[in-house]
Amino acid sequence: MLAIRRFEELIGTKPVTAITPRAIRSFRDQCFKLPARVKKRIKALPANEQVGLAAEQKLPTLSPPSVGKQVPATKSWSRTTSPASATGESTKEAVFSLKQ
Repeated sequence: MLAIRRFEELIGTKPVTAITPRAIRSFRDQCFKLPARVKKRIKALPANEQVGLAAEQKLPTLSPPSVGKQVPATKSWSRTTSPASATGESTKEAVFSLKQ
């Protein structure tokens, strides 16, 4: 899934239990810096390189609706694969319990 690949490229590969609301917000902020409507050559680059290229070449970046599609996909993935989903605990509760 594109959102998960981008998350790993922008935030890093983490165990699901280590994905915090801060990481999701950071991912969202980085997605706003990704170039929009790119050619295959740019699309083949890792997401962090795409961000740098977009800034360097002043390319148009993803719109809020496009970013809005990335974040829920990541949240739903973390919710369905986290230990919290097995217990019925919300992601917020699971993250809070990990901090204690």
